[in-house]
Amino acid sequence: MDTPTQPVARALDDFTRAGGMTAAFKAGETGLGHHWRLLSPTGDLLARTVRVHSGGKAAQAFWKFLSLTALDAGNDIHVELRGADDCVLARASSINDKPAFVTVTDPSGAQVVKSKRDKDILTIYGADDQPIAEVACDGDGPWQVRADGQVLGELIAGEPGPSTSHSVAAWAWDPETAVSSAAYAKGQHLGLRRVKQYMFAPQGETTTGVVLLPLLAGLTY
Repeated sequence: MDTPTQPVARALDDFTRAGGMTAAFKAGETGLGHHWRLLSPTGDLLARTVRVHSGGKAAQAFWKFLSLTALDAGNDIHVELRGADDCVLARASSINDKPAFVTVTDPSGAQVVKSKRDKDILTIYGADDQPIAEVACDGDGPWQVRADGQVLGELIAGEPGPSTSHSVAAWAWDPETAVSSAAYAKGQHLGLRRVKQYMFAPQGETTTGVVLLPLLAGLTY
């Protein structure tokens, strides 16, 4: 069955009611078109990300140019999470640092959830900045999502993304295309394990902060 092209979520609570979520990466023709699609367990398209930039008009034009040319690989990432009728459900910012943080805020600017990646440990914080879950991401997974000794579910990684280096054969055959392909791949930020899909399978009821885990995993450095 084909994935619907128009998102259906009208509020963040729709993610919780869906009972689990998958974040699937979709490559665009340029870096500006790369985005994540958030899908329910039944395959409904709940929302998608849209790359945005901060600052004044000149700054936004500059960052947009870098995104289009894939020259912004490694920079902080800011996206809007858009649902039905293109409404903005939330905004997410991924900071390239050690540890690496991803913060999701609602349209009023209030924190919904935040993640901190410190090596192989991904800690999730709620709206009050208190820890609500932790994932030890060693190996290829699946990884248990735990809180207070209890298992909340599993985070499952999908297939690897494209290689960010060009092969010797490709370089010898067509150096210009090889460099262009490698740059295009580097512009595809694929998060925790550089894979094109992350899925959260909960055990029982969950919260909005925890169910957004696949998006956090996809955006984190």
